[in-house]
Amino acid sequence: MWRFLFLTILIASLGLNIYLLVPLKQTSIVKTAFNDFVKSSDSAPKTSQVKEVNVNKTQALTNGLPMLLSTIDAVTLPRQQVKNLEDTIQQAIDAQEYFLASNLLYEIPLEDQQRLYTLKSYWLSNTMQLLKNKHYLLAENAIDAFLAYAPDDLDFLLAVVKLRLAKQQILLAVKKAFNLEHHTFDLDLKQQSLDYAQTLVRDEIKRLFELALWVELAQFTEGVLAIVPNNAQAQWALAQAQFQLGDYLFARQSLNTLLDQPNYQVKTERLLKNIELALQRPVMVPLTRNGDHFIVEGVINNSFSVNLLIDTGASISLLSQSVFDQLVLQSTVKYIDDIMLTTAGGQVASRIYQVDEFTLEGYRVKNLLFAVIPYKNQTNDGLLGMNYLRLFDFHLDQSNNLLRLENKLPY
Repeated sequence: MWRFLFLTILIASLGLNIYLLVPLKQTSIVKTAFNDFVKSSDSAPKTSQVKEVNVNKTQALTNGLPMLLSTIDAVTLPRQQVKNLEDTIQQAIDAQEYFLASNLLYEIPLEDQQRLYTLKSYWLSNTMQLLKNKHYLLAENAIDAFLAYAPDDLDFLLAVVKLRLAKQQILLAVKKAFNLEHHTFDLDLKQQSLDYAQTLVRDEIKRLFELALWVELAQFTEGVLAIVPNNAQAQWALAQAQFQLGDYLFARQSLNTLLDQPNYQVKTERLLKNIELALQRPVMVPLTRNGDHFIVEGVINNSFSVNLLIDTGASISLLSQSVFDQLVLQSTVKYIDDIMLTTAGGQVASRIYQVDEFTLEGYRVKNLLFAVIPYKNQTNDGLLGMNYLRLFDFHLDQSNNLLRLENKLPY
């Protein structure tokens, strides 16, 4: 009996030991490889092997910016240990565990530039393939992880630019490109970085100009000038866009700094002459007749269109309350004061608001005031009064339904 009891206890003990030794959950392939590497690191000899490595300047994989690698004597880990580490890092990259790979890079001595370059090339190639396949989030993770290890690496900083270009974030790409020069002390690399950024600006200006996207061109070049205030090609393109949009005074102002630029002096003087001619030429604004009255279409704050009845007897322009309610949903206005207006129907309480700008066919007035009243008319949104019209020599051509404006004044 006691023998049977002893045998039962022995079998139960062996079963419990086996159960405790079996892993409850399989680790990932990358983490298993990492654990294997740690074990081999613990058992590896502590002496270092020394090998001389010659590395020359090479062309970066992405667009020709050279990468600076010095010729050094590399102090390396034992070959098998480094080989296991390289395989583990590459497996982490393949598994898209980029921050794990970034942390493992610290295990490779900085002196071992050849292996670091090999791993970087593998990583960069992986990232470019993600960009090619439009896996932008994964590409951004790959870039961020490597830059966490090497914040000044030009190849991966350039990959940031290419990611923004791929996502059609052109102005942000330009900003990143101009910032490249601050990540190197090499004068040649600085110049190549600036040339690359200028090329991006030139290509985008050319694209917008060929498509006649003047508003977009003005916005892009204003953004470039916020990054690089003295960028001549952006100043020239902005002036051209403003001229095409009828913003002649702004165009003339944009050209002032280019008169001393040898490459722009002749064409700047030519455009200035065209601006002066445009300012002297009267503008004919089409009108819509409504009985004995005329309605003109204008634009508030460069985005909100309104149809206003021309009223030379009104000292201030008017907007109906309903149209004003739509305007403030789309644009910003400034409250000025509450006043009483005298109308044909008597005294009317009104609020005065200031808009950033009001435009008729390119004739723009800054900070124009509008009175807002409970005005209702099915044919128009309000009145265009003398606070706009008096700024110009104007004439109503009733036979041809045209409003002539000339002698545009500064404002």
